[in-house]
Amino acid sequence: MRGLIPARVLTSPQLDTLFLGDVSYMILIDTTGHVVRDSLRRLAASDSISDSLGRAWATSGVFSPATLGGCPVMQWLRVSATTSFQIGR
Repeated sequence: MRGLIPARVLTSPQLDTLFLGDVSYMILIDTTGHVVRDSLRRLAASDSISDSLGRAWATSGVFSPATLGGCPVMQWLRVSATTSFQIGR
């Protein structure tokens, strides 16, 4: 879309327990850069544990909202990770 500057991740949460997993989600980012409650849609997860940890990770990030013509707009964003999660330190 012409003039659209996509939403982007500013910070990802630091979790406290080591776990290796692959996850991919679509999340809806509102005009203030927050994830819209209950908007998370799983695209892929290597297993149920990585899905649970990935959901916590994906919905806790800080984002810059997308803008269109300089005005903030809501946008679906794909977030993916092939990583180790740190949970419960």
